[in-house]
Amino acid sequence: MGRYHIALQAFREALDLVPTYRDAAMGYAFSLFELGRYQEALPRLERLTREGEGTPFRKPTPDVEEVRSRYAWSLFYLGEYEKALGEFAKGIAARPEWYGLYNGMGWTLLRLGDRVQADTSFQRALQLKPDYADAQEGIKLARR
Repeated sequence: MGRYHIALQAFREALDLVPTYRDAAMGYAFSLFELGRYQEALPRLERLTREGEGTPFRKPTPDVEEVRSRYAWSLFYLGEYEKALGEFAKGIAARPEWYGLYNGMGWTLLRLGDRVQADTSFQRALQLKPDYADAQEGIKLARR
C-alpha cells in the first residue's frame, strides 16, 4: 500500500472522529488528488475552497489558495477548462507571486486554444521561477 493510500485511510479515520476537522478534510482531498482520483476529490476541494474564501464577517483561511490550486487542477484534468481558468485567475488575484498558478492558467489556455495568452502565462511563471520545467515545456507548445 502506497503512502497516499495510507494517508487517505488515516485522514478518513480522523474525519470519522471529527467530521469538521479542516486539516483532515484537506489531507483526505489532497490524497485523492495525488492518487489521480480527481472526480472524488473535486467536490471536497470545491467545498474546502468555498469555505476557505471567507465572508464579510470572516477572513479567508490561510490555506485557501493551496486548496484552490488543487481544485483548479482537478477541473483541468476532468476537462472543465472554463471553470479551471476561473479558479486559476482567482488564485492569481490572491497570490500573484505563485508561479504554479500561472503555469496552470497557461496549460488551461492551451487546451482552450488561446496560444497567445498561454504564452503570456507561461512567461510569467518563468519570470517567477526561471527553471520551471513544466512552464518551459508549455511555452514551447504555445509557440508552435
